Order: sequence, then C-alpha cells, then structure tokens
Amino acid sequence: MGPHIQFLLAGTGPLSRAVDERIAESSMAGQFHVLGFRDDIPVVLKACDLVVSLAQMEGFGLGVLEAMAVGTPCVAYSVGGITELLLQPLLIPVNNLDALAEKCQWVLNLSGTERISLQQALQTRAQQFDLTVMMDKLQAVYTQVLAR
Repeated sequence: MGPHIQFLLAGTGPLSRAVDERIAESSMAGQFHVLGFRDDIPVVLKACDLVVSLAQMEGFGLGVLEAMAVGTPCVAYSVGGITELLLQPLLIPVNNLDALAEKCQWVLNLSGTERISLQQALQTRAQQFDLTVMMDKLQAVYTQVLAR
C-alpha cells in the first residue's frame, strides 16, 4: 500500500483514544487523518474515492447510505441492514480481509466510465431510502393492512 493512499477517520466516541494510540503505533501513521467530529460529512464523503465500513453488526447502515447518496463507492461487510442498502457487488463476508482488499482494489481501479456508472447506480439506490419515499411506502403498508 503506497504512501499515496490516505485514510480519513471522522467521528468521536469512547474508542477514540484507543484508535489514536493504534494509529500512532502503526508504520502507516502518516497516512491517517483523524478528523474528529464533523458536521459536513457529505463534503468529506464526496472527497473520498472509497468508503469502507467494517461494522460487524449494523441495524441500518446510515454511513453507508450517506456515502451512496453522494455517489462515493462503499465496500462493506454483508451484515444487517447494509445487505438491503448496498449493491451486491460491494458486499463482502465479515472478517474476510482478502475479499476486502480485492474489492477495494477493484473499486479503485475502475475506469472513469465504470466509476461514473457505479456512482449513478449508488445514488439511484440511495434515493429509494429517501425519507419521503420511505414514508410513502410505510403509508401504503398501513393502508393495505387497514383495508383488510
């Protein structure tokens, strides 16, 4: 992994100190940028070539959806709600680091046309989870149930 690859970590939480310590001990410490709390996540995501979600349990996957909404490819473990959000080719088995590396390499090596096509597919998929769309779907379910 060459020095041209940079890693952005946004957010804070109870593990922040442990993450900082692990990064400091790493031979790649100079490639990590800990951004802390950000209120401009769509801007940060749009600046990235790839988002990686390593959540091993996830009820919905809001971070994945946010990446999709701005058209940034996201590779994620096939868990919980992420399996319903993310396009199948971007899902990998939990803890399969070889598959993770292969999928990341695949995304980063897409041609310009392939990347644009993937970005558009991700944004189209993300629109299906728009609040208005979801409320309309929920209302349709209630209407159908009450009609019985």
